[in-house]
Amino acid sequence: MVQNKEEKVVAGSIVTHPSEITLWLDEYGDIFSDFDPRTYAQRSLSEDLLRELKSASSDMNDEHIHLTFLVPEKLRKASDETVIRRRLTEFFLKQSKDIKEKVKLPLLKKGWFFVVIGILLMFLATSLFFDYNNTNLIRNFLILLVEPASWFFLWEGLGLILFEANKSNPEMEFYKRMANCSIGFKSL
Repeated sequence: MVQNKEEKVVAGSIVTHPSEITLWLDEYGDIFSDFDPRTYAQRSLSEDLLRELKSASSDMNDEHIHLTFLVPEKLRKASDETVIRRRLTEFFLKQSKDIKEKVKLPLLKKGWFFVVIGILLMFLATSLFFDYNNTNLIRNFLILLVEPASWFFLWEGLGLILFEANKSNPEMEFYKRMANCSIGFKSL
């Protein structure tokens, strides 16, 4: 492999520009899973490809990525390349959407539910404390029971909202960036 001064090798791919990823392919099938016999428009992407793209794009600060596949001249077909571009874009959009809908939003909903329950329990504890004499054993027991529960729900909810829901951000951002990347093919 020959490199010019501007090229950087990242796990088998060549980065020639700060926002460009260039991958060598023996054939178009290298993009897809070996175990999926469907057409290019429906096939699952290769785990190796996804791992390579994550690795190569991790240090890139540019919002727009240029993804170029190097394919042997004799194997190139413009119609296949159009289908593959569409499939890659659809896949990346779907993954980003799925992470948001199946991971992030449920955590946010659960977090806000916990916060609301915590605040309601705090109001209940405050109401029990101020509205009644502190001489009633059952009311004092309820205050002791409700007050820690209110703090638990409040802090647990805030933890879900501020920390847990954001753990999926890097993967969601990767898929968003890849969905917006320009995909090209060049001959070897």
